[in-house]
Amino acid sequence: MDQGGTVPQALIDNKGLVGLAAQEDWNVIQTGPDTFDWTSLDHKIFEIKVAGFKYITLNITASSDKTPQWLLDSLPPEEVVYLRDAGKYHKTYCDEIKTAVYWSPAFHAARLNLIKKAGERYANDPAIVAVNAQFINHHSNDWNLLDTIGTIGPCPDGNTYTVNQPAQWIAAGWTIQKMFDVGTQILDTTAASFPNQSIKLPIGGLDDALVQPFLGPTSGYGSLAKMIVDYGSAQPYANRFYPQRNTVDANWGVASTLNPPNEPGIDSIRYPKLLVWNHTRPDGPTPGQGGLQMVESATDGSTTNCRQGGGPNGPCGPTCDPLCVLQDSLEVSLSYNPSFIEIWPDDGMNPNLYSIVENTTLALGGSLR
Repeated sequence: MDQGGTVPQALIDNKGLVGLAAQEDWNVIQTGPDTFDWTSLDHKIFEIKVAGFKYITLNITASSDKTPQWLLDSLPPEEVVYLRDAGKYHKTYCDEIKTAVYWSPAFHAARLNLIKKAGERYANDPAIVAVNAQFINHHSNDWNLLDTIGTIGPCPDGNTYTVNQPAQWIAAGWTIQKMFDVGTQILDTTAASFPNQSIKLPIGGLDDALVQPFLGPTSGYGSLAKMIVDYGSAQPYANRFYPQRNTVDANWGVASTLNPPNEPGIDSIRYPKLLVWNHTRPDGPTPGQGGLQMVESATDGSTTNCRQGGGPNGPCGPTCDPLCVLQDSLEVSLSYNPSFIEIWPDDGMNPNLYSIVENTTLALGGSLR
């Protein structure tokens, strides 16, 4: 939304965009244990409809850093861990963040209750076609965890801090089984609360220290993602279950690079890509049933070290021309045969990129808005 609380005209003018996400943070919505304020989210949904978009994804960011303060304050010491923020571009960079452990009974119950309340309010809205499920997310709706091993800094206070965050998680009681249980219960609750919507699940990986020794020496980066994707694929809502990866850039590699004999192992950072590909491949059991999201905005490459372009040495070179970067990124995405591709708002509002977005929508089998 723009400062006036409406959908920016530049997004409306991009006829290749068929849908938008309606997003709000948990700590904005839930003001107390039994009190919810849906005003902001209701307004965003209304404005998206007024703007003429066909599809809405519901994104309620129930992340660690958007936990309501009243809930954090209520947790006993053994159910929180203090983790220093390693994100250089975050406002909280270098701060120690009070973080609820995901398996905290009170924290977990509150997230499940939030999902149920949201379902009661929005599940019967036909414009809302998908809802984002999340269970391992420090910030945003994506799969992300504070798991730095090494140094953070130099910090604003002049210090550099040495951290081992996987060790902190393990000391707080982390096990793969606990996280799997949290994830399956969130998936089940989301599916039950939103019986008419597709369930989108961002996936990712874990540091080896958080996987081994719990699952043994043959486990690795993609183990938990595989467990949760296998689970969702075996449930009654399997035909509504869409795993997705939110790290696509121009240097990501087309889907065929994941086929034998180059199939990545479970310890590879490429493994979550394979999980999505196996869920979308035309010759698989669930063709097209998955999605992708860009890692960054191509338009803002000059201020992000060309992140969407795969870095200054990516296929579009150090100038990371937005047209080249988004074109390459979307061509890579199309090779995965996804049902949906998500781009960043700055790219959606860039008139120089409208035609690329339109062509991609048509290539996906959609129609222009």
